Amino acid sequence: MINFLNVSIWVILISGVINMAGGMLWYGPLFGKPWMKGMGIDPNDKKKLSEMQKGSGIGYSFSLLFSLIFGYATDLILNTLNLPNVFIALALVFIIYIGFSLGNTIKGILWGEISKPVFVINTGFEVFSVIALTCVAYYL
Repeated sequence: MINFLNVSIWVILISGVINMAGGMLWYGPLFGKPWMKGMGIDPNDKKKLSEMQKGSGIGYSFSLLFSLIFGYATDLILNTLNLPNVFIALALVFIIYIGFSLGNTIKGILWGEISKPVFVINTGFEVFSVIALTCVAYYL
């Protein structure tokens, strides 16, 4: 029987930090300009950027919420299965990511909803998050 409380609050909180701080760096200084270009956003249009920032609170809130849920789910899976090493844990979580997330994300390219550069940047961040959180969950 699965004990749904067999999780670490620290893993859940660190998941939020990884996703929010990591996203700030990823979509800021690391890949912010190419991501904005791929999204059709002019980084020099201060008025448009200001409008986007005004409405970003709900997006950040949901990003945080779902990163906490992801941290909970990852820690629950790893604690329940008691895997022998971090490499097996990474392989398992990566397969779950491919099955549940990447499969839906790639539809954006197939249907022309997002550009390939945006897909690559977004997927790169998701892979970074999956690897970082899996390592944290495994070792805590």
